[in-house]
Amino acid sequence: MEKIENIQVVDDFLESKELQEVFTVLNTIKWDYGHTSITNNDNRKFKTKFWASPLDAHPLFSKHILGIIEKHFFKKFELKRVYANCNAYGYDGEYHQDDTSDDTYTFCLYTNTLNKEEMEFVGGNVYFKFPELKHQICFEPWNNRGILFPSKYVHKGVSFKRHVQEVRISIAWKLKEIKT
Repeated sequence: MEKIENIQVVDDFLESKELQEVFTVLNTIKWDYGHTSITNNDNRKFKTKFWASPLDAHPLFSKHILGIIEKHFFKKFELKRVYANCNAYGYDGEYHQDDTSDDTYTFCLYTNTLNKEEMEFVGGNVYFKFPELKHQICFEPWNNRGILFPSKYVHKGVSFKRHVQEVRISIAWKLKEIKT
């Protein structure tokens, strides 16, 4: 199916030195509570809020890693915004689209200290919903896993399960493709 093929998953996306720099920044940023997956003009009764921190002003994210994303996927992007988001247990996102334009993409990088063997038991997956399918497609948030997908895809991220002592942190780049 073409839509599924447009979701590109890359494990071990960053080199270990770059990933350590990401963790250093994540350990020092200020988190703001109140971020939601749903826009203000959406009439949903329930809107789960969670923690987020803008990273647009940090060159590691807005320039260096953006360059790695462009090089890896052979695309040139205009950065619309980049931020980290944090889901504690019970703070699952809702299904949403990041943008409805055909030339926009979302790249998510997952950061946690759990190993791949533990991921089967902890949850925290990102889910994609396609109207023509009778099931959802999901990916585990392995540490240093990057996922690029068209922003118009309906998706949501969920928190780790109750017994996990770690919060689920991902970094999201909202991108507009520059056609050359």
